[in-house]
Amino acid sequence: MLRSQRPGTPGASIDRQERDGYRRGSGILPAPTFGRRPPPNRHCVLRGAHTGHSVRGAIVQQPTGNDSEPDLLRHPDPSSTSEIDSGAVRSPIGPGRVLQMPGLEPDLAATLSADYAAATLDVDFASTVDSTADRLADTAEVVVTSGRIGFDMRLLEAFPRVGAIISYGAGYDTIDAVDAAARGVVVSNTPDVGECVADAAVGLAIDAMRGLSAADRSIRRGEWTTAIPIRVGRRLSGCRVGIVGLGRIGHAVARRLTAFGCEISYHNRRQLADSPFRYHSSVQSLASSVDLLILTATGGTADGPLVGPEELAALGPRGFLVNVGRGSLVDENSLVKSLHSGSIGGAALDVFATEPDVPAGLLNADNVVLAPHLGSTTEETLTAMSRSVLGNLESFLSGRGLISPVPESLRTREVDRTGTINRGGPSTDPIPDDTRWPRP
Repeated sequence: MLRSQRPGTPGASIDRQERDGYRRGSGILPAPTFGRRPPPNRHCVLRGAHTGHSVRGAIVQQPTGNDSEPDLLRHPDPSSTSEIDSGAVRSPIGPGRVLQMPGLEPDLAATLSADYAAATLDVDFASTVDSTADRLADTAEVVVTSGRIGFDMRLLEAFPRVGAIISYGAGYDTIDAVDAAARGVVVSNTPDVGECVADAAVGLAIDAMRGLSAADRSIRRGEWTTAIPIRVGRRLSGCRVGIVGLGRIGHAVARRLTAFGCEISYHNRRQLADSPFRYHSSVQSLASSVDLLILTATGGTADGPLVGPEELAALGPRGFLVNVGRGSLVDENSLVKSLHSGSIGGAALDVFATEPDVPAGLLNADNVVLAPHLGSTTEETLTAMSRSVLGNLESFLSGRGLISPVPESLRTREVDRTGTINRGGPSTDPIPDDTRWPRP
């Protein structure tokens, strides 16, 4: 189970209402801060009880805020504790309302099973989806999944009452959010993983540019005893950096590299009005002007990878590529050719197109650093992601809608209580993270 501690009471667990600690009022319900112990006198419990009826497709708008502090992780104002109904009694979660996909973080999966009676759908869809659909088709309202597993349209058709898909992780390429929105189904992710992913991006960049992992392998092969296996690297400090996807993660990377004295440029679908960084209208233009190209976009593209032969050629033999966004952003075949031919200086990849499969051409290239999608894999971020999932789930089941809907869901107007989409035109809600493609 996800457990926390009361201030001043080591080891004492907090009940689920208090433990999850999400914001009330506007429906934006933040979890406690990173770490193991929330600050004193800042507990917040959910007001009211379950209504027994969820709002299919309802969206709670996420407010804009200081990018340095993720909205979902802010604490409520302690002066407003008079608004908290600490004596609220919630109705039990009926079995079958929540469906979880396999492969979730173990504590989260255990909490979903114990506190929400969430059934688990076997990953072998071909043999199990029919029987599971027969059993839960009339009750399943919310699906909790991950960016790796997703929830495709075939499954959505098998569970027609599902009104929300909550994804554990920032990426959601494996969920067709546009088609889901057209069916009145909203999607949320856990976008506030930027700090740890940004740390990983900077570490991978240093490794790739200085050849640290390659040097480590050389020493382990005993080569230092017979020669000086030095590959002359390039320094990160002061270099020109291009960021593809200047959203939460991209901004976190930019803050770090600004401290390194780097010159920052970026490419998004559209230029950001208040950004201090130089904007490029295409990835190719950006790649041609930088020493280091970092991909932080959280979504793929319907028109193919953003980085292909032209972009890699523009980056050139002295340029480096780091991808902590999604594997689908890069044409891996072209990248393999560029690495082996030396037409780019090197690369560092934390994500791949068909995880966990990694192309053989990457495995036998010594100028690429490979990591198994661990950018957000820290205790602090995994705990925050789990709490974000539970916050979205609790809010939706309580009729308040989703806390962190993805942009595709924000573009669809709120769905009424009967499950009918309000087709009154495109949503005017601001899009919180402008890092998904295709570009207009």
